[in-house]
Amino acid sequence: MNRFTSALLTQFCRSLPPRLAASFYYRVISRMNLGNAPYLGAPLVFAPGFKMNLLKGDSCHGSIAFSGCYELPLTRRLCEIAKAEGGMLIDAGTNYGYYSLLWTAARQDNRVTAFEASPRNFPALLANLALNGVSDRVDAHNKAVGDVPGTVHFKMSDPVQSGWDKVTEDPAEADWSVPLATLAAELPDVDYTVLKIDCEGYDYRVVQGARPLLEARRVRYVFFEENPGCAEKFGVGAGEIGSLLEKLGYRVCALGGPTEYEASLA
Repeated sequence: MNRFTSALLTQFCRSLPPRLAASFYYRVISRMNLGNAPYLGAPLVFAPGFKMNLLKGDSCHGSIAFSGCYELPLTRRLCEIAKAEGGMLIDAGTNYGYYSLLWTAARQDNRVTAFEASPRNFPALLANLALNGVSDRVDAHNKAVGDVPGTVHFKMSDPVQSGWDKVTEDPAEADWSVPLATLAAELPDVDYTVLKIDCEGYDYRVVQGARPLLEARRVRYVFFEENPGCAEKFGVGAGEIGSLLEKLGYRVCALGGPTEYEASLA
């Protein structure tokens, strides 16, 4: 696809309401040959004035580049909380920084502690924070988070799908060993507005590692994924994350997508 065609598609896609724009991207644009050049300076619809440099060929990044948004139910809900309540976001599985940027864009006093385990994603995360002038408001860590401290095997599942980098328990398929921390040990014992988790099946262990904070009611909202295809590799069955959070005093509800959930203090 040449640059002119790409620009026309972007212009058309961004003229649509966000839900239609995202649908058009996935149904039409994502099936086209987009070439290998990166997406540079893609504006964020829900964070006016903010932009991102993204990975060409990455399906999630393409949604942001062409429609200006990604995971619309979570995006809308997070932005609503960021504007109305603000405070601290824990971003577990930050990738290139989309949700951290949405949070910091909403209010000048919003802060983020971000964890991105992938060694190939972390430099891009730092670059996007610097691009938007929020490096001083996002404390970024190149670590995985789970239920025990130490190190963990990590693999790159697909060279053009940055969000598929994940923990593996098979050393033979690992590309890296990365530091592993628990949120309870890593973070100060203060109040946090949101914990957002997107760790490719490792979400249950992230919640376990945050348990002291959750039991102390230090975290008001938890957003997580229950993807059975990923979670079962770590011995986690359907509904187990939600059940654990309910035991810890949270109300759990589906967020809109097939695997996305919100938990809020009861």
